[in-house]
Amino acid sequence: MKKAAACLLAFVIVLNLCACGQTDAETTTAPSGPDVPVTTSEILFPQSGDLDAVALSTEHFSFSKGEMVYLFALSVSDFLLAYRDYLSYIGLDPTTSFKNQQDNFTGHGGTWFDFFLEDARLYAEDYLVFCEAALAEGLSLTEEDASYIEAQKKTLEDEAATYGWDLETYLNQLYSTDLDWKYVESTYQKTRLAQKAYNHLIGEKSFTEEEIEQEYTANMKNYSLVDYYSVNFGDGENIPDAVLEKVRESLKTVKSYEDFYAIVKDFLLATRTTKTLEDAGGLDAYTEKYMGEALKEGNPYASSDLYNWAFDPATAEGSIYTMELSSTQAPVAYYLLKKPYRDESVTVNVRHILFLLKAQGGTYETLEAAHAQAEKIYQQWIAEGRNLDSFVALCSQYSNDGNANSGGLYTNVKPGQMVKSFNDWCFDENRKMGDDGIVDTEFGSHIMLFEGRNIAWHAKAEAALRNAMYDRVCDEQAAKTPVTVKDEILKEINW
Repeated sequence: MKKAAACLLAFVIVLNLCACGQTDAETTTAPSGPDVPVTTSEILFPQSGDLDAVALSTEHFSFSKGEMVYLFALSVSDFLLAYRDYLSYIGLDPTTSFKNQQDNFTGHGGTWFDFFLEDARLYAEDYLVFCEAALAEGLSLTEEDASYIEAQKKTLEDEAATYGWDLETYLNQLYSTDLDWKYVESTYQKTRLAQKAYNHLIGEKSFTEEEIEQEYTANMKNYSLVDYYSVNFGDGENIPDAVLEKVRESLKTVKSYEDFYAIVKDFLLATRTTKTLEDAGGLDAYTEKYMGEALKEGNPYASSDLYNWAFDPATAEGSIYTMELSSTQAPVAYYLLKKPYRDESVTVNVRHILFLLKAQGGTYETLEAAHAQAEKIYQQWIAEGRNLDSFVALCSQYSNDGNANSGGLYTNVKPGQMVKSFNDWCFDENRKMGDDGIVDTEFGSHIMLFEGRNIAWHAKAEAALRNAMYDRVCDEQAAKTPVTVKDEILKEINW
């Protein structure tokens, strides 16, 4: 139970209409006779048996086998888009049965079918639990929800019409299996209802600064960084034992950074050639450069003896931690420059719809063509009222990025993480919540939607509180209305 809570902000599943699940061997092409829509299509993974059979259920809600085929298809589609350039490397052939392909990439174990089925099942279990929570809270779908789902159907039908196909044929070609709209629609209804419960119980919850501070204090390691120097005194060839022994003894006497620096300088003088030092501009210049490379700034906690030492309240700045390399029997010394401190770095949350250049694996021959399409869709979004639901729907239809199914959302983007023009737009000092626009990059054209700034430690602590609340709500509701899973029905899915 419990799909990763970080995924829940994108709780409503949206169709990936850019055919991301297709490989070159199965690229969708328009039929030769467009006057009469095609109503059948050749598909790779036809389903058999009763698609209405219940595969998962709670007291009041259920997912049929047909709906699980759709969730399975979405899981496959998302994965193939994210790893489309590495499929041969990770050993995945999307044109043959996943049941016959061992998954040696994700660490999941079993076959690729097992991996995608578990992904779909975990989503389904959480959707059912939150649908039950919605019922308990008196929440239900409204006319607005029905209109939203109908709009998704209309978008699909319009896209299908561009190929001369009916809706089912388009879904079949898109996901390589036989999908009926009724299973897509009923899945939309449950995910939409589950989203209402999530927002009501968790997503709209505000945490006080006191609660966030308490989370930070209780789990300080998760939100702090540490600065230190790391010097490998085995760095060099044929280092004399006498040199290493002198290093070991000298490290015991370090009382300041100057002491540590002097030890490193002596070591370099003893182990580097005269020419190496001269080419660097002398011993002092070489040592400065070496120490610059040895400086490790902004390191988050990781489970290891080194970080346990650095994050130990009893460890003072200027302390030395040493270990011996088993390979060279040489010491490695860590000098604690700065005790753990809050990660105050600024990150941003931003959504985008990417119109990817063909040279980058996308659709558009030129940046001008990508920009023109971005401008067209941008104006459509403005005409629809600039609302988030519309942005998410358009993203699912047009974006060529791997996060299209999560509404194009990037969270906690760091300065310099994205290409320059994208980065500059996000980190403009005048940027405000809700700002939008079009940005061109070397990858194509992007419709941008700014969702706000974060202070790293604060955002992570708040996310942890929300995830803990998610787990609590999920566990409490699942205890009241447990999920029944019929594995034999799930395993009938043909893929």
